[in-house]
Amino acid sequence: MKNIFYLFSFILLNIFCRDTNKGQQFHTAEYPKTDSLNLSNLRLKNLPLDSFANKKITYLNLLGNAEIDLFKEEKLLKSITALTDLRITVHSIAQIPLSLRDKVKGIEIISYDNNKFCELMSLKGLKYLSVNANFGGEHNQSIGQIPREIYDLTQLEELRLPYLGITSIGNEIGQLTNLKTLNLDYNKIANLPQEFSKLNSLEDFSIRENMFINFPKVLYDLAYLKKFNFLFNSISLPEDIDRLRAIEDISFTKYADTKIPLQFCELSKLKKLTVWVIRGSNVNFEDDFLPQVFDKLTSLEKLSLPFCNIKKIPQVIFKLTNLKDLDIHENFITELPSQISNLEKLEMLNLNNNPLTNLPNEIARLKNLKSLDILETKINKIPPAIYGLKEIEWFNIDQTLITYDSLVNFKYLKSLNLSGKNLIKIPKSVFQFKNLVSLNLSNNNNKEVPDQVANFKELEKLNLKNNPIIKISNKVAQLDKLNVINLDNNDGFKAICNALSVYKKDIYMAPDGNFPFYIYGINVYLSKNITEIPAEIGKLSTLRELNLMGSTIKLLPNQMMNCSNLKIINLVSTRLESINPQIQKLKKLKSLNLANNKIKFIPNEIGELKDLEFLNLGSNLISEIPPSVSELNNLINLSISNNQITRLPSQLSKLKKLKSLDVSKNLIKEIPLELLNSNTLTEFEFYPNLLPDKEIYNKVKAKYRKIVF
Repeated sequence: MKNIFYLFSFILLNIFCRDTNKGQQFHTAEYPKTDSLNLSNLRLKNLPLDSFANKKITYLNLLGNAEIDLFKEEKLLKSITALTDLRITVHSIAQIPLSLRDKVKGIEIISYDNNKFCELMSLKGLKYLSVNANFGGEHNQSIGQIPREIYDLTQLEELRLPYLGITSIGNEIGQLTNLKTLNLDYNKIANLPQEFSKLNSLEDFSIRENMFINFPKVLYDLAYLKKFNFLFNSISLPEDIDRLRAIEDISFTKYADTKIPLQFCELSKLKKLTVWVIRGSNVNFEDDFLPQVFDKLTSLEKLSLPFCNIKKIPQVIFKLTNLKDLDIHENFITELPSQISNLEKLEMLNLNNNPLTNLPNEIARLKNLKSLDILETKINKIPPAIYGLKEIEWFNIDQTLITYDSLVNFKYLKSLNLSGKNLIKIPKSVFQFKNLVSLNLSNNNNKEVPDQVANFKELEKLNLKNNPIIKISNKVAQLDKLNVINLDNNDGFKAICNALSVYKKDIYMAPDGNFPFYIYGINVYLSKNITEIPAEIGKLSTLRELNLMGSTIKLLPNQMMNCSNLKIINLVSTRLESINPQIQKLKKLKSLNLANNKIKFIPNEIGELKDLEFLNLGSNLISEIPPSVSELNNLINLSISNNQITRLPSQLSKLKKLKSLDVSKNLIKEIPLELLNSNTLTEFEFYPNLLPDKEIYNKVKAKYRKIVF
């Protein structure tokens, strides 16, 4: 998944949200000792053994971890004798061992063939099914209709089929009487069959961005329907909408002349309402869009009206006294009326991107307000009333409007931005903010992070970018929730190595943007201007990934070889001139990427890396592959393209797990017969080289699925 970067300009630290967590390990302490374990969306390759210690797990969620080899983990999963509900992500049913199929109760299928839905029937009692948007592989084929095999999965409780080009729903849908959640977003459906009324258990139904033009009144028969999302369908609300008696959450799109009928205000259980206008459209927000009796929705807690072309907030909104969340960002509102104080229970107020020039003094009466967003407005000074919001935790505002002295008024802050405040040290009063989740000290002149950092028990993100850091207290290692330290564009590499020398969780190091965001352990973002790896790196016994791609280092220090838990090294496009022979000490190394450097020689000791699966030495100055490479018994991918190699050792055929071999752009004149006869290789790239016999090209082309000419 891509990096997402949010900057909350006043008090919100740079928040990094990445969800690709390759090769990650976990500690049992991360999970509660219950019979359920959720490891979803962590992009795991292997199951963390210590997470299963002394636990009688009945429910295990592995959704979003498509790289886990279930055959490899079969023994471990079978040993969990209490396990009855396993949730997994696979490319096809064939990836599930037969011995585990009776435990599988939830499955996400990606890149699935339309003609293999019949295999679903081998999974008895399936409760959760999701077919990913990558359906059909790179061409994203449409399935047209929901396959009949899905209708036979009568125990299903949750079904997700978005982005599949579905045009119709069969009458057999009525068989899924246990269904509680149905997501058919981004398809081409225009109506629902009458048999849909048999889904008596359905609570959550979403048809966002389909082709409906009429409201599907068959939903009136669903007594337990609580949530209905039909955003971006050309549907108007019917006069008898109040027949959705159980509805608590509804989302729809406003088109020209769309009005909320009076009967809508009879939905007494409604807690959340979201209305959008298609961005860039000329649809007006009429004064009477919300009926005068809208305040009859006394259960309403969240009202979201973004992009609705609102110029003036309807007065009836201020009568919704149970409202906790009001989101009216991206509109044309110039004034926040004093009646805002009527919403005494309000906890979140989003006014982002409106031409507001001021806030009324009455806003100070919102004693429960915890989040206020007034970024991208025309407010050019902080209204005094703001300082009366003592409970505020999140405050998004142009940071140039704030002085540090004013921050002490907000003792419950969870995010604090002191970027560019010309600080030469962290003010002592900062340490009073014991609830901080994120602290931004970037673009200052701080040289030290003192011991008082231990006060931040809740801290998750610490930004020290663009500071001359020379010392970081080892107290940071005690911050159990700390997940990100940003040391970009400073010299804090040595300092952080010293500080984390006693850290017990996993450590991942890389320039910002060059590696995934790991949820557990700590992510250290380093400067791209690093010229050498400090000897102190040898103190990091839990370092798992080192990525210095694009830096200017020339050698790997001996001390680095003490990082016995290191699994991933990425030094692509540095100035590395040699591979330290002591690399043989890194027994747990799985991935070594040293492409595009100035390496001339591969040491024999590399053969000691018995766990290595990926080795990339492409675009270097190497002239020979040592026979010891053939001792890398777990190697799956070997790339040594664009070098000066003249021959391939026949011993490479001994690599029984090798799937991909790239020796293109070398000086090779002959391919050993042993390689030509390999039964394990599926990708063999060898052109251009100096092979004189064109028949060899034809043999290889005929044998391997992928070949590059």
